[in-house]
Amino acid sequence: MAFPADDRRWFLRGVVSVGLPADVTFSFFSNVTKFVPWMSSIIRRGEVTGRRCGVDVDDVAVIDGGQARREDFPWEVNIYHQKLYETKFRILWSGVLVKSNLVITARVHTNSFNGPTNLGSWPAAALRVTPRWNTEYIPTGAVNVSEVLRTFIPYEVQQQSGLGYNVILLELKEHLQLMPACVDWGGGTLMHDPQTATALDLVGGGEIWRRFAVVRAEACQLLKASPVDGHDICVEYRDGPQPLSLSPILMVNVDNSWFVRGIINRVAHGTTDTVTMYTDMNDPVVRQWLTKTRAMLGTPVCGDVDLCEPLTPGLSLTGHMPWNVAVVVGDDSGARAEYSGLLVNSNTVLTDSAHVLVQDQGGAERIAPVKDISVSWLSKDGSSKRSSVALVHAYSVADKLGELVLLELHPNNAIPNTPVCLDLSGTELPTLRSGELGLVHTWTKWSGGNHSLVGAAYVNRADCSKLLQQRANVFPYSPRTQFCTKMDKDSVDPKVQGGGFLVRSGSKWFLQGLYKKTIDFHRSTLVVAADVSNEEIRIFLSTALQNIRHVTTEASVSETKERQGCMGKRLQSSKVCGQFVPRNEYGVPDAADVYYLDHPSSNHMEWYVYVVSHLSRRVRQTQVGALIHPKMVLASSWKLLVTEEDETDDSSVQQKAVPAHDIAVRYFPAANGRVVLDAEVERVVLRERAEGFPTFFLYDYALLELKSAVNLMPVCLPPPGRDMLPLGEGVRGLVEADDGAIMTLVPFTSRLNDECNEDDLVHNVTEDSFCAYSHLQMRDGSSMIHGGAPFSVLEDGVWYLKGMMGEMLRFKNGTDDSYSFVEVKDGRMMYSFLGLDSDVLSWIASIVPEAPSASSAASGLRHQFASAAGTDATDKPVIATASIRKSLVPPTAKPYRTLATSMATSTGPMPHVTVTSVPKTTTRKPTAVKQISSTASIPKNSTIVPNVKPTPVSVGTDPSPSSVADSNSSSLCGRNTLPLKQLANASLPGHLPWSVMVFVRNHSDVAVNAGVLVRDDLVLTATNLLRSPARNGEAAGSIDASRLRVMWISQFGSRHWSDVIAVHVRRGVARQYDADVAVLELTTPFKRSMLPCLDLESPSRALAQLHPGQTGVEETWSADLSKQHVVRTVLQTCRVSVSQPRTLCGNGPTGMGHVGAAFLVLKRGAWHLLGIRVTGSTVMDVSESPIRSWLQDRLASEPSLSSALFFAD
Repeated sequence: MAFPADDRRWFLRGVVSVGLPADVTFSFFSNVTKFVPWMSSIIRRGEVTGRRCGVDVDDVAVIDGGQARREDFPWEVNIYHQKLYETKFRILWSGVLVKSNLVITARVHTNSFNGPTNLGSWPAAALRVTPRWNTEYIPTGAVNVSEVLRTFIPYEVQQQSGLGYNVILLELKEHLQLMPACVDWGGGTLMHDPQTATALDLVGGGEIWRRFAVVRAEACQLLKASPVDGHDICVEYRDGPQPLSLSPILMVNVDNSWFVRGIINRVAHGTTDTVTMYTDMNDPVVRQWLTKTRAMLGTPVCGDVDLCEPLTPGLSLTGHMPWNVAVVVGDDSGARAEYSGLLVNSNTVLTDSAHVLVQDQGGAERIAPVKDISVSWLSKDGSSKRSSVALVHAYSVADKLGELVLLELHPNNAIPNTPVCLDLSGTELPTLRSGELGLVHTWTKWSGGNHSLVGAAYVNRADCSKLLQQRANVFPYSPRTQFCTKMDKDSVDPKVQGGGFLVRSGSKWFLQGLYKKTIDFHRSTLVVAADVSNEEIRIFLSTALQNIRHVTTEASVSETKERQGCMGKRLQSSKVCGQFVPRNEYGVPDAADVYYLDHPSSNHMEWYVYVVSHLSRRVRQTQVGALIHPKMVLASSWKLLVTEEDETDDSSVQQKAVPAHDIAVRYFPAANGRVVLDAEVERVVLRERAEGFPTFFLYDYALLELKSAVNLMPVCLPPPGRDMLPLGEGVRGLVEADDGAIMTLVPFTSRLNDECNEDDLVHNVTEDSFCAYSHLQMRDGSSMIHGGAPFSVLEDGVWYLKGMMGEMLRFKNGTDDSYSFVEVKDGRMMYSFLGLDSDVLSWIASIVPEAPSASSAASGLRHQFASAAGTDATDKPVIATASIRKSLVPPTAKPYRTLATSMATSTGPMPHVTVTSVPKTTTRKPTAVKQISSTASIPKNSTIVPNVKPTPVSVGTDPSPSSVADSNSSSLCGRNTLPLKQLANASLPGHLPWSVMVFVRNHSDVAVNAGVLVRDDLVLTATNLLRSPARNGEAAGSIDASRLRVMWISQFGSRHWSDVIAVHVRRGVARQYDADVAVLELTTPFKRSMLPCLDLESPSRALAQLHPGQTGVEETWSADLSKQHVVRTVLQTCRVSVSQPRTLCGNGPTGMGHVGAAFLVLKRGAWHLLGIRVTGSTVMDVSESPIRSWLQDRLASEPSLSSALFFAD
């Protein structure tokens, strides 16, 4: 028997205990309320108390160091991961279940089983969540195990706030039947009241409680360079170093319920205690992100498709987004018109209203009958299908047809594709800024392979009006409800009308504008769009969609939907190879020259694939191969052989190839590594070495022919006899390493054969082998570098394969008789590689059809590589190299044989072996190569002008034709939104718009300087960190513009880069390289930045001199560049005399400031530039007459036209 309560919930009151015969209407009930305490002690799941989260062990029963039972904290779950080359799932760390299908945990963490691991870099398919078993691997036959459907990381929160949040959410595919922990979704829980917090610690297979004292904010200063921002809390562990087995989740008890208090962020070990920082789950920004993410769960998935390449200006890829459709309208005469449309749910299409209008006999326009309107769409297999329209919902303004219509499809004609997202609340998308990029889908004919994805830039409304005025009566433009985008001419078809301008928010694509009209200009195309963020349009869309009955399809249910791979791939041809554009992920200067040949980077070369061979049901081996053709993989034969003993001769053994059906090629279809696919192998071809090698070293290379081509970029191979850079000592290349998911490109340097410290193993080491070393210290020694790993080198703008890590056991291990292919000596990790000599290339050419051509690749690189390298006016990229090319020595040809295996059925015999003789090959003598050097020192007062004119990099540029220099006049300078007048605590989180960071690459290191924009293309900074140290004959203290790169951060947190085209240094009077200032001239102006006010308009200064006790503001940041702060600085007289111009000393509240930072003072409500920090503790007055006149000359000068200029003024 149950009774309803006031809140419409039913409560159990009694259970029938005795029932009388049917003719009597009385029954006796046991009063359940009398038994609630007894049931609570048994169930312990909280339902009897009315709470559905966090009800478990009492807070008073939790004693520090006491034993915790396994059923305590049931919401704490284990997260397991599967490495690419493993079959089992291994434990990472624990997380907390906050809903039955949602887990929160630390994104980056270290535990006793693994080193530092970034959970955000793993594909969701490689993760599993289980109850808390605390076993290293998931037990066999385990139940209540869930796959991970999606991961959520607060990237938008970090960009907008500039703060770091070590948090990740995992959406589960299967709901876990466990009690979740409580989360303060609404912010009403007093989680800050408890002064103690609790976490579980795994000790000796069991668990104990750990109790922590919440410490004051000052204790967090050990963990961050800037003051506490309120989004972190800190606790203290007083028993020495904090154990790695500790859970990353911090819990507190409020009102007898356990709440998630924090996620571990950073740890600092003291002499007697450990202070740990946790991301505060009571932070309003975190709560807002959690609530927003929770609302996405269980709802139809929209816009959740990745782009295979980063969105850049001028991007043009072949591909089709699933929400793009074609709206087909016919008339009585049989004529048909096709234009674009957008799927906004499974049975609703949004398009331009002009496309559904037809003329009646009187010439008046009306909406076409629904029988004449249909929608064409592409299924997952690429075939075109059609759906009929049941109803048209028109947007009207003042009884006139508006700019868009919604087409409601027949329920039985719903489209099972992913729809695009709409920001109906107006809270998802920020206001567009000039130059921001969006994605456009275009097509000329509605068919499977005839679609393109194009990058377009937003043009502000004022500039849009000016452009449209150049074309009289072209289109009735309304700045209130419309905007413009610009793209390359002829990159889109007029059929794009009715399609959309899409912008990215999180992992989803949102519709920002619906295209109405295309207008061609001389070099570009302007497309006018209806702004769907307009409030009136949003109201119409929201109301209309509520009135349309949504039809659920299989693809619109998030629990059953598998996330799609990336879209927008390059047209791959067997003629194109070796194209690789590194991604810039960590704020360091990316370069198309030798930067990535000096520094490890988180990048992935597409030709790097895994070869998995199944030797038996339980034995599986993995190595690495190189894709040299869309259907061919070159690999070492190392793990592709099985050894069999001769039944007639016990001392005789034979090696045979693993059958093709037991080999798979595993690869990433996109550079982001979120999806892993397998390709089946059709046949295996082994290359046999010359006679005289033992049986175990008889074969060196293997070619794997795939059943179907893969859409990846192959590496280039030189045709036999082609002249290339010889692989002698000092040649630099890249080898890819991984720890199961995180890809790292590691720079290697080759050494000559006689310098490899090898033992005399004539039977093992071949003439075409070489060794190479890396200074990178990798965890677990060589475990991150797999056998068969390709050694790729850069030449003439494309990447060539020069060798693969082979099976040569070249290095002797100590005094015993064991050998290895890796040696660690003097901090260097030396590896042994198989080389590619002329014989190997001839063997490959005899088997691989249509080998990729490097010349085609070089020409295809022009657009892809331009943003990273700079190009000449018409041809291939300009690649700088510091190595001196030597004459090529033709290798000696050797006879070899080919062992081929075709695919055999699982029940058939081993593949038949054929031996093919191949004649010797000859190579022509190479021509001499001109020596190139880029390390010559630059003498004082001289100018070095390269003979190549660079193309400016167009990252973050304003595509509008009008200049915004007017906004930087004295009346509109020095403005910002930070309350700098309220710097009562001497620090304020935030970023000044004119502050920039100057990255200085000095050989093997990167230094970070501060700077300030004084013109949209000029940066004022200090000189002492710009100089490079003396090395290889280079003059000490020289400044090379090619080693400098400037980063500007927009108000939304996005980072934009510019190269430095010229350096103007003001020499000090004390000595040649006295601490002074310099002006950097940029290739890419930052036109959207507000500039500080400068005291340069009049001949004499208007600002007072720097004086002791003067207060100003500077910007500083943390070591990871993620937390910008504006600090108050008080100047004082230096203890040691400093040369003129006038220089005073002063530090901010966090210690020394960043060299090159601007010292600003407030005057008439605007911030004026008064000084530059020229050392860590000194500030120089830039309004003094020596600098003042010099700076006036620099601002009045015209931009330089050549690259890498150096001026000593």
